[in-house]
Amino acid sequence: MARKIAYREQRGDVCVMPYGISTMGAFAFIYAIVLPTYNQCLLTRNKAHCEELAYYVALASNFAVGIILLLLCIVGEFIRRNTPRVALLSSLSGLGFAYLAMNECLPVIANPIVSFIPFFIIMVGYFGEVSFGPIPVVVVALVTGTSLGWATSLNDVAQVRDAYELMKGYKLIFPIREMFKHMDEIMPYLSTTIPTAIANAIVTIQCVESARQAGDFYPTQEAMFADGIGTLISSFFGSFLSMTSEKISFE
Repeated sequence: MARKIAYREQRGDVCVMPYGISTMGAFAFIYAIVLPTYNQCLLTRNKAHCEELAYYVALASNFAVGIILLLLCIVGEFIRRNTPRVALLSSLSGLGFAYLAMNECLPVIANPIVSFIPFFIIMVGYFGEVSFGPIPVVVVALVTGTSLGWATSLNDVAQVRDAYELMKGYKLIFPIREMFKHMDEIMPYLSTTIPTAIANAIVTIQCVESARQAGDFYPTQEAMFADGIGTLISSFFGSFLSMTSEKISFE
C-alpha cells in the first residue's frame, strides 16, 4: 500500500503501515477461549487431547475473526468519515504511550549503563540530525548497545546457545481440515470472537486516520481487507492470533 501511495503521489517519505499480531486479540483468545476450553475438557479427557482441542477451537475462532473483518471492511470508510478525529485518535494515543513508549523506556531505565548511550545516539541522530557518515544511525546504536551488553555481561552465552538450538527445520503443518472440523465448537465463544474482530477493525480505522493526520492517505477498505486476508492466511498456517495494523503518528 505504501509503495502505491509513493508512486501515485511521487513521494519518497511515505511511512508504511506496520502490520502484525493483534495484542489485545491474543490476550482475549488465550484467556477467554484456549484456557476455558482446555479446563473444561480436562474434566472428561486426557491432557494431550485437551491441548489439541483448545488449539483447534481457537484456530477455528480465528478463522471466524478473519471472515468478520472482511465483512466489516465494507463499512470501514463510512465509520472513519463520520467519526470525529479526536474520538478515533485519543484511545490510540493512550495505547501508544502506555504500551509502545513505556515498554521501551522501562528496559532503558533498568539497564542505564548499556542503554543510555544507544538511546542518546538515537536521539541526536534522528531528532538532532547528527550524521555518522555513510553508516545509518540505527546501525551505530545497535553495534554500540550490543558491544556494551557483552562488555557488561548483560548478555548471557547460555541464552544465545539455547536460542541457536531452536534454529532448525520444522515440518510444515496445515491444520485446515482439523480447523473446519471444530467449527461447530466455536459457538460458545462468539462473545469473544465477534468483539475481537470489531476491536481489530476499529484499531485499523484509527491507524488509517492517524496516518492521514501525518499526510499518508491509506485507503480504509484496503487496510481492513489486508487484516481479514492476513488473519485467514494465518489460520490456514496454524496461528490462532489475528492480524491487524498498528501505526501512531503525531504532527
